[in-house]
Amino acid sequence: MKHFSIFYTLCLFLLLPTASCTDNDDIRRAEPGIYYIGKDLNAVVSSQTRGINSGDYEFDTNYDYDYIYLHKIGSEECIKIPVYENCPSNTGTICNKGFRYRVEVDESGNATITPLDKEGNAIEGSSSITLEDSEQCYFSSWPKDEWAMHDGQFSEERWAGQNESYYLYYRDKEVNKEIFRSGAGNDYQNHDIVDLTTNGDLSLTRACASFAAAVLIYDKNNPFQMGEVTNYPTSDAKFTEIMGDAPSNWYIKIYIGGECFATDHNIETGELSTDLPNGYYSSGDATKFGEGDIVGKEYLPFVQKEFTNAKSAYQGFGYVSEHTNTLFSPVTGMNRPHVYLLVKHWTGPGEPDEAWLKSDVGALQTEIVTQGTLHNPRNADAYITGLAIELAVFKKAWEDNYGPLTPSTGSESSNASSLATHSTITRSPSGDPVRSFTLPEDAIVIQEVY
Repeated sequence: MKHFSIFYTLCLFLLLPTASCTDNDDIRRAEPGIYYIGKDLNAVVSSQTRGINSGDYEFDTNYDYDYIYLHKIGSEECIKIPVYENCPSNTGTICNKGFRYRVEVDESGNATITPLDKEGNAIEGSSSITLEDSEQCYFSSWPKDEWAMHDGQFSEERWAGQNESYYLYYRDKEVNKEIFRSGAGNDYQNHDIVDLTTNGDLSLTRACASFAAAVLIYDKNNPFQMGEVTNYPTSDAKFTEIMGDAPSNWYIKIYIGGECFATDHNIETGELSTDLPNGYYSSGDATKFGEGDIVGKEYLPFVQKEFTNAKSAYQGFGYVSEHTNTLFSPVTGMNRPHVYLLVKHWTGPGEPDEAWLKSDVGALQTEIVTQGTLHNPRNADAYITGLAIELAVFKKAWEDNYGPLTPSTGSESSNASSLATHSTITRSPSGDPVRSFTLPEDAIVIQEVY
């Protein structure tokens, strides 16, 4: 996998020739004076990565925000610094993005930092921040030290299992977003005044992880080769022939959660906590999420998608996360996520109503057990997990746990009755009764980390 980094920095203009320091009292001190500093946001090959790549689920080098924040350590003070495109450098080249600020160091070694515009001029109405000689700061894309989910992101309906309680987490576009912070990999780094007045690299890491999902039901009987990749095309007609109904009448949901997600994250210190553990996010409508709606727990109809790895390309029906619908959240790094696949079949007239789309009753559920690097996800990594399952295998799982594929009214009462007759009943993360099946050994678990 490719890994990219972040910043390379340079001094655009410096009134004093150097930013030296002393080691009195073990404190580095910058020389008094005024410094004009420019930071270029250019990609450098490194293990630090950020951004979601438009062609894949790995992190790229794009910084998509219009501002970056400089936070004083041990204080709620911060300043908002504009980030500019096509920022000129002193080498005559044009960088992708950059920002500028002014540092004034007094005789005591204290420094005042003031944002500048693209041309290096003062910004009317902007605030400054002062650091004493021994104080430090960090850069972040988040305007506060604390990241936290709000009350509207926790389900009101909570249920207790045999040993613990479960919750549903709802994604909010303004909360579940990429968070950048000074650092490298999983290590956060702070900056003193000398750092702020010295040319050099400024690395940003992510104070969150990203998660995408891919579940495809495919036909294995007509593969073809393209180079070293085996392709498995699946037509609408073939799906309908095997499953007895069109893909558009089959609905899917994916839950991911457990005790791996944090509900609070101190971006300054790196401390993570989970006030309501055992919370589960679910897949949701990318359009609604993009429009700012809080994503709940609705099922989505099967669509034709493709997932490709180094050896295979599965062109099937199911769900693959849109790049604009990736889940971002801080993770504790202490527990593996639990991933559940749920499928429902609509056999009623017209389109299913909202109640049916949000209920797990009557669904076929299986846990996608992950191994290796996905066991304990880490902040600063990107993950994709899911399943590729062959059509005939999925049909057998459905019929073994629900009976033959015969028309029904599509009502919850009918589903519940059939559920009790044919299935081993368990509960979904929402607490609804569902039918459980175990993945066959030949099911292909998708599990990648970038």
